Amino acid sequence: MTLRQELASVVKALLSSEEEPIGLNLIGERLGALAITPAELEELFAELESAGRSIAGDKSEAASGVLGQVIDAARELRSELGRAARVGEVAARAGLSEERVRASLLLVQVMQR
Repeated sequence: MTLRQELASVVKALLSSEEEPIGLNLIGERLGALAITPAELEELFAELESAGRSIAGDKSEAASGVLGQVIDAARELRSELGRAARVGEVAARAGLSEERVRASLLLVQVMQR
Protein backbone atom coordinates (compact mmCIF):
# COMPACT_ATOMS: atom_id res chain seq x y z
CA MET A 1 0.00 0.00 0.00
CA THR A 2 1.28 3.44 -0.88
CA LEU A 3 0.32 6.28 1.42
CA ARG A 4 -1.76 9.04 -0.11
CA GLN A 5 -0.01 12.39 -0.40
CA GLU A 6 -1.52 13.91 2.78
CA LEU A 7 -0.33 10.97 4.88
CA ALA A 8 3.08 10.91 3.21
CA SER A 9 3.44 14.55 4.29
CA VAL A 10 2.54 13.55 7.86
CA VAL A 11 5.20 10.81 7.81
CA LYS A 12 7.77 13.29 6.50
CA ALA A 13 6.92 15.75 9.28
CA LEU A 14 7.11 13.02 11.92
CA LEU A 15 10.46 11.78 10.63
CA SER A 16 11.84 15.31 10.87
CA SER A 17 10.84 15.45 14.54
CA GLU A 18 13.56 14.97 17.12
CA GLU A 19 11.13 13.24 19.49
CA GLU A 20 12.24 9.65 20.13
CA PRO A 21 10.29 7.55 20.40
CA ILE A 22 7.61 9.31 18.42
CA GLY A 23 4.65 9.74 20.76
CA LEU A 24 1.04 9.18 19.90
CA ASN A 25 0.22 12.72 20.92
CA LEU A 26 2.63 14.01 18.27
CA ILE A 27 1.15 11.67 15.67
CA GLY A 28 -2.34 12.87 16.61
CA GLU A 29 -1.27 16.50 16.36
CA ARG A 30 0.27 15.96 12.92
CA LEU A 31 -2.82 14.11 11.68
CA GLY A 32 -5.10 16.86 12.97
CA ALA A 33 -8.57 16.49 11.44
CA LEU A 34 -7.30 14.29 8.61
CA ALA A 35 -9.41 11.14 8.24
CA ILE A 36 -7.37 7.94 8.33
CA THR A 37 -8.39 4.30 8.04
CA PRO A 38 -6.95 1.55 10.26
CA ALA A 39 -5.04 0.18 7.22
CA GLU A 40 -3.57 3.62 6.52
CA LEU A 41 -2.60 3.99 10.16
CA GLU A 42 -0.81 0.63 10.05
CA GLU A 43 1.02 1.75 6.91
CA LEU A 44 1.95 5.05 8.57
CA PHE A 45 3.39 3.13 11.54
CA ALA A 46 5.23 0.77 9.17
CA GLU A 47 6.76 3.72 7.32
CA LEU A 48 8.01 5.24 10.56
CA GLU A 49 9.39 1.94 11.81
CA SER A 50 11.08 1.13 8.49
CA ALA A 51 12.89 4.46 8.83
CA GLY A 52 14.25 3.25 12.18
CA ARG A 53 11.90 5.22 14.40
CA SER A 54 9.92 3.73 17.26
CA ILE A 55 6.41 4.65 18.40
CA ALA A 56 5.30 4.90 21.99
CA GLY A 57 1.94 5.43 23.62
CA ASP A 58 1.35 8.00 26.29
CA LYS A 59 0.96 5.82 29.37
CA SER A 60 -0.68 8.67 31.26
CA GLU A 61 -3.62 8.53 28.82
CA ALA A 62 -4.29 4.89 29.67
CA ALA A 63 -3.61 5.33 33.37
CA SER A 64 -5.91 8.33 33.69
CA GLY A 65 -8.88 6.37 32.43
CA VAL A 66 -9.20 8.39 29.24
CA LEU A 67 -8.72 5.28 27.14
CA GLY A 68 -11.56 3.53 28.98
CA GLN A 69 -13.85 6.51 28.47
CA VAL A 70 -13.15 6.51 24.74
CA ILE A 71 -13.66 2.77 24.36
CA ASP A 72 -16.88 2.83 26.39
CA ALA A 73 -18.26 5.76 24.40
CA ALA A 74 -17.31 4.17 21.06
CA ARG A 75 -18.98 0.88 22.02
CA GLU A 76 -22.17 2.58 23.21
CA LEU A 77 -22.39 4.64 20.04
CA ARG A 78 -21.75 1.63 17.78
CA SER A 79 -24.64 -0.14 19.48
CA GLU A 80 -26.93 2.87 19.19
CA LEU A 81 -25.97 3.94 15.68
CA GLY A 82 -25.37 0.55 14.09
CA ARG A 83 -22.04 1.79 12.68
CA ALA A 84 -18.64 2.91 13.88
CA ALA A 85 -18.86 6.30 15.55
CA ARG A 86 -17.01 9.32 14.22
CA VAL A 87 -14.31 10.92 16.34
CA GLY A 88 -16.50 13.94 17.04
CA GLU A 89 -19.35 11.73 18.21
CA VAL A 90 -17.08 9.79 20.56
CA ALA A 91 -15.59 13.03 21.87
CA ALA A 92 -19.03 14.49 22.59
CA ARG A 93 -20.22 11.32 24.33
CA ALA A 94 -17.04 10.98 26.42
CA GLY A 95 -16.79 14.69 27.20
CA LEU A 96 -13.29 14.88 25.72
CA SER A 97 -11.61 16.86 22.98
CA GLU A 98 -11.34 15.29 19.55
CA GLU A 99 -7.54 15.44 19.92
CA ARG A 100 -7.64 13.31 23.08
CA VAL A 101 -9.99 10.83 21.40
CA ARG A 102 -7.66 10.54 18.39
CA ALA A 103 -4.65 10.02 20.67
CA SER A 104 -6.52 7.31 22.57
CA LEU A 105 -7.54 5.56 19.36
CA LEU A 106 -3.93 5.66 18.19
CA LEU A 107 -2.86 4.16 21.52
CA VAL A 108 -5.30 1.29 20.97
CA GLN A 109 -3.74 0.68 17.54
CA VAL A 110 -0.25 0.59 19.06
CA MET A 111 -1.36 -1.72 21.88
CA GLN A 112 -2.82 -4.17 19.35
CA ARG A 113 0.48 -4.48 17.47
